[in-house]
Amino acid sequence: MSNNLRVYGPHAYEQYKIYTLRNCRKEYLLQFPDVTIITELRVESCFIPTLDNELFINFNNLILWQISNSHLAALDEYAFHGLVHLRSLSFAHNNLIEIMVQ
Repeated sequence: MSNNLRVYGPHAYEQYKIYTLRNCRKEYLLQFPDVTIITELRVESCFIPTLDNELFINFNNLILWQISNSHLAALDEYAFHGLVHLRSLSFAHNNLIEIMVQ
């Protein structure tokens, strides 16, 4: 990981594994040693212009996901594929104009 990347976590609050990424790029989302244990992920001030199809396919225990101030402008059709337990989602302060929900 880059010297300017700050990963805060994991914080274990009983059954929860919480990670916060700051000042990162999309590639860092794929560098967690075991994404299956992550229950909360906060991504702040990163450069992630698009969320690719199945980027989170193995994040199957993710409950809360926040991505803010990260230049997000587009979501691929299957960007959320695999997020079967997701309950809370926030895209605050990004560049999204429209989100199609089926």
